[in-house]
Amino acid sequence: MNQEAHDIVDELKTFDDKPKGGGVYEVTGALSFLAFRTARLQVLLAEEQERSAAKLERFTKWLVYFTIGLFFLGIIQIILMFCGH
Repeated sequence: MNQEAHDIVDELKTFDDKPKGGGVYEVTGALSFLAFRTARLQVLLAEEQERSAAKLERFTKWLVYFTIGLFFLGIIQIILMFCGH
């Protein structure tokens, strides 16, 4: 995971959810802070997921081509087995 994402998670773990003054502005500020940090975390995780999906797509294409190759190799072996005699 991205280092910035780790930092945000650590920051949210240690976030003090009890405002010191108890005023409306302090609660609103805390909620704004939490909303901003969690939104940034979602963006970072979405970017990480996008990179992982692209990598997985490449491996899946390779696996499909490998499977098709094995299929045709099996067909060739069957043909040689029956026609080789």
